[in-house]
Amino acid sequence: MICHLCDAGAQGLPYTDVSSAPQWLSTLGASLPWESTPPLNEAPFSVSSPAFLYKLDPFHVLKFGIFRDACASTVIRLCFLEYFDCEGELQNVPERLSRAFSFYKLWCLAEKKNPSLKGFTRMNMHYDNNHSFAWFNCKGSEVTLLMQWLDFQLLHFLENVKQESHRPELRAMHQMIRGPRAFSDAQARNFFLLDVDSLGFDCVAGSPINRYAFSVAALPCALLWLITAAVLSRVLPFIPRHRRFEIPKTISTMGQVVQVSFTIVSKIALEPMMHAPRAAKKGQAGFLQCIRFLIARFRVDFWWYGSLECPTRLLFPPVLIFFLSFFVIV
Repeated sequence: MICHLCDAGAQGLPYTDVSSAPQWLSTLGASLPWESTPPLNEAPFSVSSPAFLYKLDPFHVLKFGIFRDACASTVIRLCFLEYFDCEGELQNVPERLSRAFSFYKLWCLAEKKNPSLKGFTRMNMHYDNNHSFAWFNCKGSEVTLLMQWLDFQLLHFLENVKQESHRPELRAMHQMIRGPRAFSDAQARNFFLLDVDSLGFDCVAGSPINRYAFSVAALPCALLWLITAAVLSRVLPFIPRHRRFEIPKTISTMGQVVQVSFTIVSKIALEPMMHAPRAAKKGQAGFLQCIRFLIARFRVDFWWYGSLECPTRLLFPPVLIFFLSFFVIV
């Protein structure tokens, strides 16, 4: 079977059925994927579908899962379609894989990427024979590079197709790689971590101080927006009664926003500590003189004593949460 949620892959239940009404749909939660109850399932969850407690995370399902399979299968298929062949070269699988890696390595050099793979081989692709199902044994970051390279390479092969009959297959492979690429790119956006630099916000905000101020103000502004929207929905006469904010639900939503934002706020609170060592590395004499009593016997570039402020900065999210909790109780 494919996963713990249903019986897809069992006899008479093909996992390749991706129609709107697959045969395996009725088996969701029908069987338990364990022989003895796991410790986590001792906690109350669901009587009818206890296996639903375990969720599928995008990294292991995608980058560390089907994306590795898709990249390796595409490379193998391109080898058999002779797109990595050169005149006068051997045409066995190891030689073709070696030439395919040369294409990949050249692309990495042109794009200034640093791959961790040292080659395409039967071993690291788990391709023991021509009946094996290939997959790359590599890191998730390497899979991202492989998808970027295949996106470029397949587009080039489509423009210089060897046989017209190859075009539909090459187009299908390109679509298969382009989809995961688009998803990975969207997933890599750090909007929900309030990383404004990754969003190109520096062209608007300007200095790093302004960008940091934007990150700090994001959570209070979000809470203020909820309060403002709730007040307006109850004050403006043209808003229907059924569309007005309910105060208890609004407060609950604010609490959920703070709860979800705890890790993000902690990251923002500690961000100045990540930049503090730069002042020491730049050789600012006045700064070093002021803190000489701390660093006389230690290396300046580590700025280890800055970690003493971490507990005080970590107090900010709990204090904020305590304030809102007190507000809710009152």
